[in-house]
Amino acid sequence: GGSLPMTVACTPDSGSSFPVGSTTVTCTVTDGWQKTDACTFAITVLAPPRISATKFVAFGDSITEGDLAVGTSFLIASALTSYPVSLRGFLTSRYSSQSIVVVNAGLGGERVTGAGRTRLQSVLTRERPEVLLLMEGVNDLNFLGAAGVPNIITALRSMVRDTKNQGVRVFLGTLLPQRPG
Repeated sequence: GGSLPMTVACTPDSGSSFPVGSTTVTCTVTDGWQKTDACTFAITVLAPPRISATKFVAFGDSITEGDLAVGTSFLIASALTSYPVSLRGFLTSRYSSQSIVVVNAGLGGERVTGAGRTRLQSVLTRERPEVLLLMEGVNDLNFLGAAGVPNIITALRSMVRDTKNQGVRVFLGTLLPQRPG
């Protein structure tokens, strides 16, 4: 039942920044006869999600490093497309208020029953991660076959135990299916 022109004013003003939490907004409309009416509503801003660990080390062989074997030749994938780089992108997008570090400690051709365990200790000492993403053993399977499985398991268990003893959370990745040859 009012008359034109009508003006609307809100407090806080339109375009204002809102803090995390709930803020009550009051809007008042005034018509041409200076009659007013008001309403209120709440704006709720949620805190950005947080993750408890922000420093990750991805440790493994060429799969982690970003080198992919195709047939009898090697296709070297860009370091920008390795899974540690993709993971960092996902984490920084999701946890935008935190600084996320994902170190790519992949080394093509490495064997877990060879230099893997020793190299892991060096990487853990240098990087001091909160989380270790461990995916290694493909080269051992390719070299040793099924006969090497007990040694691979023993080496991986040692790596997990040693890492956990340093207070680092460990996620053990499942090896990708292998093609014969």
